[in-house]
Amino acid sequence: MEECQKEMHMSKKARSRKKAPAIGPRIVRAWFDTVINPLLNGLEKEQHLLAQHNWTWEFSPPSLEAIHRVQAYVDRNNLEHFTQHYPVVARAIEEHDQQQLLLLQHCQQLQSLLVGSPELLALYQQVTTPEALAEMGTTIEQLFSGSPQEQRLNLLAQYIVNHAGELSYFYIIAPLWNKHRQAFLTLLEHPSIRSTSEAMNKAGEAMWRSVDKLLRLLKEVRQKLAEEHDVPYVEPSTVVVEPAVVRYMVPPPHVTHTP
Repeated sequence: MEECQKEMHMSKKARSRKKAPAIGPRIVRAWFDTVINPLLNGLEKEQHLLAQHNWTWEFSPPSLEAIHRVQAYVDRNNLEHFTQHYPVVARAIEEHDQQQLLLLQHCQQLQSLLVGSPELLALYQQVTTPEALAEMGTTIEQLFSGSPQEQRLNLLAQYIVNHAGELSYFYIIAPLWNKHRQAFLTLLEHPSIRSTSEAMNKAGEAMWRSVDKLLRLLKEVRQKLAEEHDVPYVEPSTVVVEPAVVRYMVPPPHVTHTP
């Protein structure tokens, strides 16, 4: 019995002497360039859009154009290696991707509700009468490129879901949307639509929190790795510096006055 306990103790000491797998500057550089930095860039864009309640929802095919699952931003093999060493980041990534899926589902639900609502149809019919179109100086064919009514309602619903602001002139639907934008967005407050709209907003806020959490974790890990392994966030050879524009003052020509 004593020998067994002694052997177990020695085995435990031997295990404690084993070193963790080495992480060197080359691995850190690869993590920075193919996982951490690209992901930070993508998450910062997501955070900006989410703060504006712009979910970048697109109805066909159903997707969030600029809010993605983490794997869309990074090298998958290096991501797997990185998260093996940082399980807390792996859990934050899983949370982010779950919230992205939930937001996508809520956008799809609101889209379907709006397209099928008599309120959107009535407003569409009101703002596309011959008189209303003449006032805008356009036609229904110009605004919607000859698409059928169902497609038109889907497009309007997409802008409503995204809380779209005023559209630039190169959007063919801009004259209609910009003139009646507030009326379309007010549909989100209709009793038959409000609860679904509020649920979508809550999903968006939860998504923002998951993005913020992951951003903070990644920045902490990046700083620690950089300081421990003497590796800059960005390789100097890859930093593009705009050349300075140097302007020289040219003195006026010297004029000699002769008597």
